[in-house]
Amino acid sequence: MYPKDKTNKTWHTMTYVGEHNCVRDTKNMNCTFRWLAKEYLEIFRVEPNYSVKSLKYDVMNDHMVLVQRSKCIRAKKLALEMILGNQDEQYARIYDYLGHYQGWLLAAVGIDANDCIYPLAFAVVESETRDSWT
Repeated sequence: MYPKDKTNKTWHTMTYVGEHNCVRDTKNMNCTFRWLAKEYLEIFRVEPNYSVKSLKYDVMNDHMVLVQRSKCIRAKKLALEMILGNQDEQYARIYDYLGHYQGWLLAAVGIDANDCIYPLAFAVVESETRDSWT
């Protein structure tokens, strides 16, 4: 480019090369785990089991940015927290719910082969008596 008219301050393009062979940089400091969580929030909302490997692959395809696995893990954790809420905060509020209903929380749970506990049934009752369980 060169100035066509120095008094008018306009530029004139002489040649245009459509192809270039610049090396693409796949690192981007603006691609934070917070940005990734917001960018892919709807995918996590539809598919909460969306894998970290898939997220890393999709970020590369969608934005041509290479992200570390640890950043994808933090992004997934934040996105699920944004969708489901913080488990610690919800657990701390259980007494608020019980205080509102003035009762006891009864729960029946099952334990699988991996020693993971799964709730089968729960109820808020006035008192813990035999009649409450029936």
